[in-house]
Amino acid sequence: MSTSRYRVLIFDFDYTLFNTSAGVVECMKRAFAEFNKEIPDDASIRETIGLPLPRAIPSLSAALSKAEIDGIEQQFLRFADLYMVEKTVPIPPVPTLLPELASEGFHLALLTGKYRARVARTLEAHSLLDCFDSIVCGDEVRGKPDPEGLSRIFEKWKDYPRDEFVMIGDHYLDILTAKNGHIDCIAVSSGKTSPQVLSSYEPLAVIPDLGGLRAALSGSTSARRDPA
Repeated sequence: MSTSRYRVLIFDFDYTLFNTSAGVVECMKRAFAEFNKEIPDDASIRETIGLPLPRAIPSLSAALSKAEIDGIEQQFLRFADLYMVEKTVPIPPVPTLLPELASEGFHLALLTGKYRARVARTLEAHSLLDCFDSIVCGDEVRGKPDPEGLSRIFEKWKDYPRDEFVMIGDHYLDILTAKNGHIDCIAVSSGKTSPQVLSSYEPLAVIPDLGGLRAALSGSTSARRDPA
């Protein structure tokens, strides 16, 4: 075990561990096309990654009815079953880092808005499923920043104090989720949220990618520096 006080590392999925942007863009465009709606551009779709679908879809078109939003969501999920796993790739150094952290005695957990079946298939495809002791997904709990998912994870390690858990994610919702669950958060600027915006939510640290995670876990001042 390292010198870190943390024992349970709770990771986000999108843009933290995996780049899902190609799959999300593909599925969202196909879903909008099914309803003969104007298809959003790639950049706008990428900006929604990390948001729950009921929030992401209307942000791409202001003229959608509730029924249309629900229908596009269902079409997105249908296409996700077909295309998402093959278009999702791990972000370096994830393929080597996660097995190393697990072997060092950290407990790894995953909290994501994605659905369990696709998350499990993606992790299994990259030989990373066995790294995780707990996985909580969007089809099982309320979405971030609601701390319900964290509560599920806390229950598995009910004897651990909260200061031994840390959330690791790329989105401001990850930071708010951690705050609502009364744990620390290490923000990773590997997604679409800038270091400056992440820093404004006052996480424990802001790091450019998971290559800086060990320093942040050990409390290194270099990992806590203000973003440029």
